[in-house]
Amino acid sequence: MNLESKKLIKAGLLGFCFFLGYTAHTQISEVTRDTLSKVLIKSTRIGQELSRTPRSVHVDSYDPLTNDLNPVNINQYLEEIPGVFATNGYNYAQDMRLSIRGFGARSAFGIRGVKLIVDGIPETTPDGQGQVDNIDISAITRVESLRGAASSLYGNASGGVLAINTMKDFDETFATANFQMGSFGMNKVDVSAGLKEGQNRILLRANHQTFEGYREHSEAKQTNWSARWLRYVEDGEFDILVNYTNSPEANDPGGVNLEQATTMPTTARDANLFYDAGESIEQFKISGRYTKKLFNDWTLSSYGFFSIRDFKGYLPFENSGYIDLYRSYGGAGINLSYQKIYGQAVNNLQIGYDIGWQYDDRERYDNLQGSIGGLVFDQQERFNAVGVYLYDHIDWQKWSLDIGLRYDDNRLEAEDHILTNGDGSDQLEYHQLNPNIGVLRQLSDKSSIYFQLATSFETPTLSELSADPSGTEGFNEELAPQKALSLELGFRQSYGFGAVSIAAFRIKTEDEIIPYELEAFPGRDFFRNAGSTERWGVEIDNDMTVGNYVTWASSYSFSDFSYDDYVLSGTDLAGNKLPGIPIHRLTNSLKVSPVDDAMISIQSLYTGRIYANDRNAVEIEPVHLINLSASYTIETKRIDIHPVIGVNNLLGTDYYSNIRINAFGSRFYEAGPTAQVYAGARFTIR
Repeated sequence: MNLESKKLIKAGLLGFCFFLGYTAHTQISEVTRDTLSKVLIKSTRIGQELSRTPRSVHVDSYDPLTNDLNPVNINQYLEEIPGVFATNGYNYAQDMRLSIRGFGARSAFGIRGVKLIVDGIPETTPDGQGQVDNIDISAITRVESLRGAASSLYGNASGGVLAINTMKDFDETFATANFQMGSFGMNKVDVSAGLKEGQNRILLRANHQTFEGYREHSEAKQTNWSARWLRYVEDGEFDILVNYTNSPEANDPGGVNLEQATTMPTTARDANLFYDAGESIEQFKISGRYTKKLFNDWTLSSYGFFSIRDFKGYLPFENSGYIDLYRSYGGAGINLSYQKIYGQAVNNLQIGYDIGWQYDDRERYDNLQGSIGGLVFDQQERFNAVGVYLYDHIDWQKWSLDIGLRYDDNRLEAEDHILTNGDGSDQLEYHQLNPNIGVLRQLSDKSSIYFQLATSFETPTLSELSADPSGTEGFNEELAPQKALSLELGFRQSYGFGAVSIAAFRIKTEDEIIPYELEAFPGRDFFRNAGSTERWGVEIDNDMTVGNYVTWASSYSFSDFSYDDYVLSGTDLAGNKLPGIPIHRLTNSLKVSPVDDAMISIQSLYTGRIYANDRNAVEIEPVHLINLSASYTIETKRIDIHPVIGVNNLLGTDYYSNIRINAFGSRFYEAGPTAQVYAGARFTIR
């Protein structure tokens, strides 16, 4: 353990002692558990009340049959969560890039460093990669974000957790169809049918979406099918879900320099056109969960899943510019939960294990102007993971205590199939023990403060390890896992018409994984470690409801994330800000219902300055976007009609929907759409 980590632990212990001393002398009235908030948190594995959770958690719930959101991409569910920053919503070849307190910001595509859980099943692969392109976003019923280190709960790549639930239960048999169209060739249709029969629920869904794109060469098509069977049994339930996604076209317009982004924002990069950059994906996933209440206060919960993903992608260069990746991965887990009441204390204990395996068959070919050339890289990669954990949550009068401990064993293997230049086969092992401790004190029946000290770790993904700048097969063994130690203090207060939460944190990371590009492979990302980084931040979350007609939600994030020890090509970058993360982020959402069954919503999104590279030589100016929508519900005896109309980026503000971090040739910029008008209607038959 280095000196800085020891200092952070010491600071955490001092903060904890201060916390104890303060609360011991705070005069508050005795309260019972019945007066506490009944919002249950699920991302902590044990269902526990939000008011008793010593972590930063944000929860939003939706009804897909009456949802005013009408989402085009999943970013729309995340924009108002403090500490969460999602970009890349309009480049479907790159997928959404999501960061929680900076974890995940390095990703060139998809999600890294954040554990993605969908319907209780890991969507993140064992090596830490995650995509959202196979999630049926119109079926989302709940989005829960756990901000902060969570490897004691979920192991690898748990700098934060995003837990998503989709529709599974309903009160009556129904059928619904939703149609939507908008600017830049956006067309979307989704249909669903739900059958309720006794203890069974069967849900069938299908959706199809096309998007011509604001920029040249950004067309995308995607179809998603899913079937779900839920059966309630005595003291438990079975839940089976099958999902298939086909995205035959997702073109990549690429990043451009500032001059082109300013004068010709809708054009694509020449090389991306020349090499026909883009991707196609097919994915199939089947998963199952079983929960059963056992004897003597014990509950058994188990899950299993299997997924295959066929990815083909053209990159904007010739050498190794075509990727053919066939991935299969799966996992299973079992846990036992024990709940016992001892007088005024309630103990919730869970022990369990997770296993996961991943197999990547990775081939690279030359890209001959959009045609497949000769084979230059052929490697099979495996990632096997086993984790065992213990988590205990205790409520006693005004106190709550969280204690967690998890051990993870990760084994990686690469098998080189091209031996003409030597055998590059390789093996790596990563082992990690992650603890956490959290303490919460109720100040009253409506307010509390908490303290949390936790760790996380993040192995390089197989894709990152195989991207060796030397061009050889095997793994880039110079790329090390990233580790973090997090200290957090928080406060919550609910009042008659709303609630507010405030969290302040410090995170110390070692061997932060950073992306960069090389001149010989422009558009392809490689990765290296920085010595260490330091993150300070404050997050504020506020919700208010005035009568039955007005709701207001706001959030603010201050993110002071900087390199503490990082020398690049002889230049000391200590003190520089981490790229790709705004220092300030402020959101406001106002919903007004002027008459029954009508809703007008206005959303304000302010993103502060962002640095585009490690040297902080390029600064992205702040941007302020405004979105407006209106909807109305017409109810008849057998059918409900729900029309909606809206405008994203109402003022037509020039901005960048994505910044490519450390891009070679200063090609950082991807322009976002100007004013985007959309309209649609949902029809529900009951």
